[in-house]
Amino acid sequence: MYSKKLSEMTRGWFVGDFEPSAYRTNDAEAGIRVLEKGYCEQAHYHRSAVKVIAVLSGKLRMFNREWTEDDVVVFEPGGGDITSIEALQDSKIVVLMLPGIKNDKVYVDAQTEQIVNDSDIQRHRVKDIRTILNIMGNLLQIADIRSAASMQTNKTDRDYISMQKREYENPDVTPENIVGQYAWHEEYPYETFLLYKNGDVRKPIFENTKDKIALDFACGPGRMVKRMLKVFKKVDGCDISARLIEEARKRVPETDFYVTNGNDLGDVPLNHYDFIYCTISMQHIASYEIRRSILQNMKQALRPGGKIVLQMAYNSHFPYVSERARYRMNDKEIVMYEKADMADYFGNDFDAAKTNGLHDVGIGKRDLPEVKKDIAEIFDNVSLWFSSVKNYYDDLDGQKHSNYWATDWIYIYAEK
Repeated sequence: MYSKKLSEMTRGWFVGDFEPSAYRTNDAEAGIRVLEKGYCEQAHYHRSAVKVIAVLSGKLRMFNREWTEDDVVVFEPGGGDITSIEALQDSKIVVLMLPGIKNDKVYVDAQTEQIVNDSDIQRHRVKDIRTILNIMGNLLQIADIRSAASMQTNKTDRDYISMQKREYENPDVTPENIVGQYAWHEEYPYETFLLYKNGDVRKPIFENTKDKIALDFACGPGRMVKRMLKVFKKVDGCDISARLIEEARKRVPETDFYVTNGNDLGDVPLNHYDFIYCTISMQHIASYEIRRSILQNMKQALRPGGKIVLQMAYNSHFPYVSERARYRMNDKEIVMYEKADMADYFGNDFDAAKTNGLHDVGIGKRDLPEVKKDIAEIFDNVSLWFSSVKNYYDDLDGQKHSNYWATDWIYIYAEK
């Protein structure tokens, strides 16, 4: 009897004709692989070995379908079973190769299904080789940065909420600067996308708003409250910051405002509102647990049949949205994107030191089905629509917005 540590193995492989290994043999290869969301291995097959993948957790895409916990997938050898392996969520899998044969894997071009082998590799000029080395160096540097950033503390939701309160209560930052890009946001037509499905004026979410009562979640100094009062009979507001609520009361004295605890709506009346909305705020809450609690409180505050529209930030490529470097080789351009230091939709970044644009939550194309499913656990008739922002950052009726990772705003619509 003897034992070894899985952490001592290379990429989780612990049985096979290699070192280090727990048991050396060429009869089989076995490994436990941890695949980060976004991992993608090029399409391939095996000449002679059978590959078996058992999914322990997470979600993978193989053979043009999704596989989750408890699924066992068998790849037959010989070129008939060709697939890439893509991690749709952080995943853990067991991989078994029978037998263990070196150089048995054959990579295939996903578009042409042509084998990629040594004869296909071009002889690069010295300039190209230097470019490749620079790319490799950047990748290693990014890996070091991500490794250091992944060291987390044992902070809780209360720590995160306290951090947010400190940031928003800072007297050295004006209410306009808390909102950020204030003049630009005043020009953006939020009403069109909050009150009309897909921003289409032919599809209003209410037949009439003049008899309706609305609530602005995370209202700040009351910027959107003042605008929405032109549309609704009454508009209340709530916010985590007592300082901003006091400012809102000065600017919109006819409105009722409430201070929240950071994970609720404060003392707003229950079963009272026809409509609850938010703009440029929910995306700054980098905790799924906290947002989930807020959503449950929204449902309690709505009248039967009441509606919500929550604006958040979207980039189809999220979380890979930060351009790190750009290279050109012959007629090809290589753009390297770094994983953003932000929370995934289901993440809880309680150890975040900043908020309000400095550590947000993002939504990407792959997240959309899960986001819709998550909201549908609380509300009915969930819909998503979008409005472009990237083309307006430089100039929106003369107002400029600083560079931001989001290409679009996403609007989450649902009903009680």
